[in-house]
Order: sequence, then structure tokens, then C-alpha cells
Amino acid sequence: MSEREFSVFEPKSDTIIDIRDQYPELWEIAGIDELTDRDVRFAWFYCCKSSPYYKYSERERMKLSLAAAFEKNHRQRRDYSTSIPEKLKPTLDFFASVNPSARIRAKLLAEVAFINIETAVHGFDIKSDDPSIFASTMKNNLDIIPKLIAIMEDGGLGVTEKKPKNRGQNESSPDHVIRIDNV
Repeated sequence: MSEREFSVFEPKSDTIIDIRDQYPELWEIAGIDELTDRDVRFAWFYCCKSSPYYKYSERERMKLSLAAAFEKNHRQRRDYSTSIPEKLKPTLDFFASVNPSARIRAKLLAEVAFINIETAVHGFDIKSDDPSIFASTMKNNLDIIPKLIAIMEDGGLGVTEKKPKNRGQNESSPDHVIRIDNV
């Protein structure tokens, strides 16, 4: 059995792409359009259970999250250690409420559903099976397939699958990456 590694809403790059564009679902958070990309990254580092800093004490997590989101000497550098602005709280609450396990399981279920649809379509015998049942099944499947693809693609449900490691690389995985056995 091979292992697959996932993270949830993890920024895919340091500065190139706004995290909200990486995961369009984030645009649905109230007031998120008033925040900078760095503010949203801070919220992820600080509150999301899949953040590498989530396991630390609140004080240490604050320090590490600020450093990761704003870097040294960044012109937008913030210090939220004394006060977090009200406009940031819905985003913090969203990331705190994210259940990485449920999202990863939902992504994997979408893959299974897609395979089941393929199996059903390939298993239909047009010569002996009722064509009206086939037509109805295909219509339903064609309605579902785009939704499944959106979930299965990288970033669907906020879930990103980590790239496989090259041979000889350290086999341990960071704590914020969720590992599962491929079933």
C-alpha cells in the first residue's frame, strides 16, 4: 500500500499567488476582501489545524505565524500579539473551524465516486440492458462529474495532495501534513 500526504488550505507559494485565489472557497468568508493576502496567510498559520504551528502554545504560535506570514522587514508587517482587529476575526474563526480529516475524506470519497461512475458506465451492456435506464444514469452522471472533478482537482475542498518524495529523501513527514494509506 502506498501512502498519500495531504494538507488543508496550505499556501502553495510564499508570495506569488494570493491564497484566496489558490482556494476560491476562501472568498466566501465575510470581510475577507478587506484583508491583505498576508493577513489571510497569518490566519491560516495561526488557526488552521493543518498549520505547522498549530501544535505550539498560543504565544509561540502567534510569534511563528506572524513571522511566516509577514517575513522580516515586510512593509505590511503586523503585530497582532496585543490585539487582533475585528475584521480579521471571521477569517480566524473559519480556519479554526476547518476539519482537515473530514475534508480529506470527502476528497477521497469523490475519487471513489468517480471510479464507481466509470465502472457503471463501462459495465452497461447496450444490447441487453434497458437503454432508458442507461440514458437516465448517464444524465445523472454528467450532472455529477463536473462537481467531482472540482473536488478532485488540486485545492478542491481546500485539500492539496503533497507531491511524492524522491527516493533517498527523509521519509518523515511534517506534523502539519496528514498522511493516509492509499485504499
